[in-house]
Amino acid sequence: MRNTSKNKIKLNDISSLQSVLQEAYSNACSQIKDAQKVINDIANNTTPLDVDDYAKLAKAKTDALKLKENAIKLKIEVGKQQADLLKNSNAKVAPVHSGGTATMDDYSAIHDLINKKKTEDKE
Repeated sequence: MRNTSKNKIKLNDISSLQSVLQEAYSNACSQIKDAQKVINDIANNTTPLDVDDYAKLAKAKTDALKLKENAIKLKIEVGKQQADLLKNSNAKVAPVHSGGTATMDDYSAIHDLINKKKTEDKE
């Protein structure tokens, strides 16, 4: 598994969010490789002697396949999030101006953006 770096997600900073998504994607890729390596090792380097050994190997392969499947799902979700981020990065949203705390003006601006998005989706 890769060494993960600790990233801080900054408010209204797309590049920090992209960095976190890229790290999650890379971790999912390494999980897929590790799971496939385990499956290959089980298939090539083991010699089961009886039915119990076959059952244990099948369980280990199943666990590795579940890990691989979950990592693939994670890659797909991260890809969707990155696509949404790129698609919506052109729509600039005004940052929170009150020192990191939300005011009623911020809430009303968010409410207006949500309503605008709903009307665009209906059209």
